[in-house]
Amino acid sequence: MQPAAIRRIERKVWALPLALLVFLASCGDREIGGDQYGWVQYGPDGFQARAITSDATCPRATMRLEGAQQSRDVVLSVRAEPAGADFPNLVCEADLPRRATSFQIPAFGLDVTLRHGMVNWVAILGDTGCRIKVNDTTMDTQACNDPDAWPLPTMAEAVAAEEPDLILHAGDILYREDPCPAGNMGCAGSPYGYDKYATNRADFFEPMGRLLGTAAWVMVRGNHETCGRNGLAWMRYFSPEPYGDGSCVEYEPPYTLEFDSWKMLVMDTAASRDDAPVDPTQVELYREQFLELSSVPDLDRAWLLTHHPIWGMNTRPSKEVDGMPALVSQTLMAAIRNTEGDQILSTETTVAGHAHYFGFLDYGSP
Repeated sequence: MQPAAIRRIERKVWALPLALLVFLASCGDREIGGDQYGWVQYGPDGFQARAITSDATCPRATMRLEGAQQSRDVVLSVRAEPAGADFPNLVCEADLPRRATSFQIPAFGLDVTLRHGMVNWVAILGDTGCRIKVNDTTMDTQACNDPDAWPLPTMAEAVAAEEPDLILHAGDILYREDPCPAGNMGCAGSPYGYDKYATNRADFFEPMGRLLGTAAWVMVRGNHETCGRNGLAWMRYFSPEPYGDGSCVEYEPPYTLEFDSWKMLVMDTAASRDDAPVDPTQVELYREQFLELSSVPDLDRAWLLTHHPIWGMNTRPSKEVDGMPALVSQTLMAAIRNTEGDQILSTETTVAGHAHYFGFLDYGSP
């Protein structure tokens, strides 16, 4: 079973700097042609509203501003046009002002509460797809149709019921890489393949259910969102960067999110090399990003968000070296130190995914 974990964190009771992972979702029975999804995510300049619709035009949307008694219209523009069978739906977007306190798409039944400054409760998710991977020597298949083997709807409801102020996804949205083996009822009928709406729907949009409309999201790019995998879907739906012509960009720039008494430093480490030898070109690229982030004030009140745990260990036998756990992110470990070996960037907490661990953890209130 694909490992994962949930952590609800009272921000004033800081979490340990571990790889934090979640497990949420299921396949629904609704026809793709009728899909309507909306959410709000954080970007470098504030809130970004996103919507997916099977209609020919973007939906009507509204928002409420701090101190205002009435809602105000929001004009959603086209982010991405439909593109054949792989991407049959329209994707819409709008930047929302920092004073926005909620965002609504009435036709979708969406009403998201937004918090920019005061954020106390954080739900941290990651590596959430259902694994279907088959090759000549191995078969790694989850029973995506079995709620006991992949209990994501129940867990999504549990997280949504906690009403977090912010939802952080640490990367890896999609794991349905290959067709379900013939005769396997656990995953029978599952869509498969990267860069397809149907697969992203099954592994993310449909299973997240009402969690999409619970709070604003921070989306961290994982290694399953690289250009050789689900990168086109990442650019289309989740990237905080402008869509442009839809071409996949392998390395996106880091950015900082500011809250009342803390901040998040968000890095795209999706393409970073795990194993030895280190990649010197990537070391130089990521070292420049670490240097850039090191100039951010008050790093003692900052979280560094990456998909790859910089100092993580891999205990899978296939990755072990001489029977010992292997370092997960050797290139990043080299990049975060300068040529003299001194660490460039230090933050209060590091949050990552990638190194899978199953658990459902709740720190509760202090």
